[in-house]
Amino acid sequence: MRKGDDKERPKHPAFGTALQESISFDHRRVSIIRCDATSVMFVFWFHVSCYFPVLTACLGPIGNTISIACVVEKWRILRVPEDGSISVNDPVGIFTVNVISLVLGFISNIALLLHFGERLSYLKAQWICIVGWTTASFMLMIDVIICGLQYMGEDHEKSIGYWFAAITSGLYFGCTLTLATHFIGYLLGKYPARFNLIKNERSLMVFTVSFSIILVWGGGMFSGLLQISFGNALYFCVVSILTIGLGDILPVTVASRILTLFYSTLGVINLALIIAMTTGIFRSSSGAVVFFHKVEVQRRKELFRIRNNEVSYTSEEAFTKMQKIRKTARSRQRFQALLFTLLAFVIFWHLGSLGLAFAEGWTYFVGMYFGYLCLLAIGYGDYAPVTGAGRALFVIWALGAVPMMSAILSNVGDILLEISDSIDLSIAKRFRLGLQSIIIRGSESWNKYILNDNEILPEDESSDQNYDEGDDNDVTDSEQDERSNHNSKEAAPSASSGPALQGLQSETSILTSGRSSIPGNTERDFQNTLDIFSLFHKESLSDRGRLVRFKTSDLQRMLGTLTKFRSIANQNKDYCLTFNQWRELHELNSLTYDTNAFNDPVFWLSECSPLRFPLNQPKFVALRLFSRIEQIVSELLIREKNSFYMPDNRTTAIEESKIREQGSSTAIGPKRVRSATF
Repeated sequence: MRKGDDKERPKHPAFGTALQESISFDHRRVSIIRCDATSVMFVFWFHVSCYFPVLTACLGPIGNTISIACVVEKWRILRVPEDGSISVNDPVGIFTVNVISLVLGFISNIALLLHFGERLSYLKAQWICIVGWTTASFMLMIDVIICGLQYMGEDHEKSIGYWFAAITSGLYFGCTLTLATHFIGYLLGKYPARFNLIKNERSLMVFTVSFSIILVWGGGMFSGLLQISFGNALYFCVVSILTIGLGDILPVTVASRILTLFYSTLGVINLALIIAMTTGIFRSSSGAVVFFHKVEVQRRKELFRIRNNEVSYTSEEAFTKMQKIRKTARSRQRFQALLFTLLAFVIFWHLGSLGLAFAEGWTYFVGMYFGYLCLLAIGYGDYAPVTGAGRALFVIWALGAVPMMSAILSNVGDILLEISDSIDLSIAKRFRLGLQSIIIRGSESWNKYILNDNEILPEDESSDQNYDEGDDNDVTDSEQDERSNHNSKEAAPSASSGPALQGLQSETSILTSGRSSIPGNTERDFQNTLDIFSLFHKESLSDRGRLVRFKTSDLQRMLGTLTKFRSIANQNKDYCLTFNQWRELHELNSLTYDTNAFNDPVFWLSECSPLRFPLNQPKFVALRLFSRIEQIVSELLIREKNSFYMPDNRTTAIEESKIREQGSSTAIGPKRVRSATF
């Protein structure tokens, strides 16, 4: 960010806490990204700042767990015709380097855990982790290469410990890459010196470390109970916790079966917590930020066209265009999310199938068959890895693929559910508006449908733009442009570049003292939960600086309306307000500081527009109305405390005339003055 940028940027009205609480992502995450929101690098650096630390927090402890198997297991197996195979002790140099690599990896994990717990600074943790994991990775890789070239004779086989060492070297190097990339972003000034995680997400590494401890404990326990090596016991633990159950290693004693029940339950619960937290971290921001980026790109393009006099918009046409941009961005974001999810699934599936087929000598079809059943946690047991390479590869692949499969199924399910809801709502609107709410709310809505005279979720009759972002919009770009060119050209705001969330961090009040009149309402209007702005009744005053006299019934109606609108926010966060509803919100002095900003014909395409963000519009409006009511009540209480509140204008005029009479009486004589003073 250049030093002169802040001086060059125009100051736009801030939206305060209402906007911060209504957007779909945490504003603290996006506001620290020092990159233009229309740039592709904005999305890249956001993902690096948020998700690379999460990936490292998962890879590091698992790599450290497997590295214990590298030290405990012998790397060579001597084939003996009479006795089968015998483990051979490793050379002293190989074992020493292996132990040093384990210690360095352990120190790096401790440093990362301390930084996640905010006990160690970013720079110290980064240097310790990057240097530690890089050194451990290269030492272990050299160890594996030397052992394989010099100490593996014709009668030797590579054990599961040898292959665990090769995999651990790769995991350590992966941790180095993720942290180094994050550190490069900090050096380039793309974000401050910290991981872009909120406080509760920093507990993720505690669960990954506890899961690693569970694996180590299970490996040692079942190694003794089942009389197998530590590496094979670790393989048994992974198969049990992931609920695959291949059946190649079985608990045969009563003690081992009882401990298997307890151990599997504990492991499954811990793994479920990790999956839930990682999935929540990705879903809480990723889709919303991509949507925000796409909206910003299209919005800037429209402002550029307006600046070059290629097109002009009225205020309502600019609003319609912005809604169309949002709908297009939402559709593309859903499609890309679904495509990326399916692509990740296919890559994981085929990589695991190829590796297992090569390690076990299976055909590629058998590898695909086995891998797919494991991804779905079926595990018939007709195929299972038996070699050291196959079991080592299966451990690391299953720990990554099976939890990822659960997250993929959840993500795909959410996307398909959103698409299904959009289709259902579109079909309902084709036939009758009341059917929309029947689909959503079932029998309860049917009762309201009967009682409310077919108006469960009535749209604003003055505008046909009240739709969810997933619904169809029949206005094409060419029709919109052609219609815009026939209108008078109006001034467009400058589209100067600014930070991604300009004005979002301001906590100041957005309410002004101006007032405007709104027509009175009927009883049927009061039952209309969406056309809320007609429910407000205010007395028009020529003096806009004077406090408006609200009756108790007026405030009660405002509170009732606020309650209903909050209900809408909870039931349908994708509901979009119409142009008239936004306009009436502005007339209530609850949208911007600057009246002229809203009156600008392209307000909805400017940086002042709240529609730039993935916004929960009902919640946003409810918070604004709550702030408005809070201000009104505060003003009334202050006026009553200072004895300035009068029930109506007539009484105010009488009191003012009495004050003038008392003031004029001071010129009559000393006696009158003393009386007035008394």
